[in-house]
Amino acid sequence: MKTTARFTLAALALSLTSPVWGEAFQLSRPAGSPPPAGFHYLERSSMEMKDNVMKMLVGDRTMAGKMQMLASESREIESLPEGRVRVKVRRQRTVNSVQMAGQDKQETEHDPLEGQTLVGRRADGAWHFEFEDGKIIPTDEQKKKLEKYGKKWGTDETFYPEKPVEVGATWELSGERLAMFLGGGDFTSPKGKLVCTLEKMVEHDGVKCASVKIDAEVEAGMPTGDGEPEMRSKIKFQGTVLRAIDQFVDLTADLKGEMSSTGSRELGDAKMDITVKGPLHITQLVDLTPEDAAPEPADPAPPATGKKRKLD
Repeated sequence: MKTTARFTLAALALSLTSPVWGEAFQLSRPAGSPPPAGFHYLERSSMEMKDNVMKMLVGDRTMAGKMQMLASESREIESLPEGRVRVKVRRQRTVNSVQMAGQDKQETEHDPLEGQTLVGRRADGAWHFEFEDGKIIPTDEQKKKLEKYGKKWGTDETFYPEKPVEVGATWELSGERLAMFLGGGDFTSPKGKLVCTLEKMVEHDGVKCASVKIDAEVEAGMPTGDGEPEMRSKIKFQGTVLRAIDQFVDLTADLKGEMSSTGSRELGDAKMDITVKGPLHITQLVDLTPEDAAPEPADPAPPATGKKRKLD
């Protein structure tokens, strides 16, 4: 009896993860069908560059060190009546750490929208966001971020085919869609391609999902945000995204690879060439029951060795 039960469970597990041939699945939300009011979930995502090698060349002098970067975002999303959406930005920050020339430097940059609750509505074919609390007057920087939020919102739907696809189907992202996938449009002039493959249908925490394999090799510009010329980056990664096909939400993403960036800075009459290279890890995790979600993780601790000072 135990042996039979074991084989039965094995067969069930296999059926839940094996390809479903001949059946097509809708991966993108059909046009004109917004999420039902009350649909509520917590989305956490991160992009980490750990133990990256950083080199700076000024004239005939070379300096080498290590750099780490962790960009993390956590937001509660709730669908409202009339196709509107409420977004509570619980966390949106970037922690940069550099170890070079005997110095350890760490800086945390908080996004201007962190801690705010936004309400978005679609009008004239575009999304527009504002603070839910009308008494809060946004700063100029927050206005720019709200405008950018509207441009990015809903772009994940464009990562998937408009029509149903069968297991084994592949499609590519390029141009603007590729730029949005890489960083919500933060990357410029992307070249290369990102190939998606619907590998199989699985069940994740009781939710029916499409398991989509991602394979990317891209070159793109990366603005620095400090007025200096952008860095040029080569990015290569692979991994899997689990997309809930009834809720049209990416429940998990785990993408690993490497990234190398080059750029230059003017230092008076001298020129400094910069290269950064190392592993890249991108993750996303969605909790469909936000009230049961774990607390937000703490920021990385400052480097433990050497002298410490703030970034200039």
